[in-house]
Amino acid sequence: MNKVNIEEQVKKFIGDFGIYTPFPVSELAEYKGFKVVVFKPSKEETENISGAISYDKKIILVNDNDSDYRKRFTIAHELGHLALHEEDGDMVDYRNNADAVRPKKEIEANAFAAELLMPKDIFMAIYKEYKKEKQIYLLRDVFGVSLDDIRIRAENLKL
Repeated sequence: MNKVNIEEQVKKFIGDFGIYTPFPVSELAEYKGFKVVVFKPSKEETENISGAISYDKKIILVNDNDSDYRKRFTIAHELGHLALHEEDGDMVDYRNNADAVRPKKEIEANAFAAELLMPKDIFMAIYKEYKKEKQIYLLRDVFGVSLDDIRIRAENLKL
């Protein structure tokens, strides 16, 4: 799936819900019939889980140890799986080593999350203005994402 398809899939998925900044990902999950549940890892094997989605139980799990920014991105990522990969069954997402090769589904869910939280056209226009003023850090509040998310989005959009 290419970037244009991801943009179209985000628009199709949110439908009449609308585009907002910062995007209310928990509310969209509820709108889609999913409950967001924050879990506290209790065992070594669960502390490396960033998030998960269960289609049968209609829940999205998010690791309580993560920052609010990461939690939002994780919810958006799991919604990406819902929009793009539901037929593949429940998904569990682990924190990856930055150098690790990510499966195609994970790359697509990340691209979906980035487009949902930082829509390309809005992001590009605002980013250029804030960059001129050397105030990129203020975009955290505009989009509700981390500075790393902003940096990666800007790099992917070649800004």
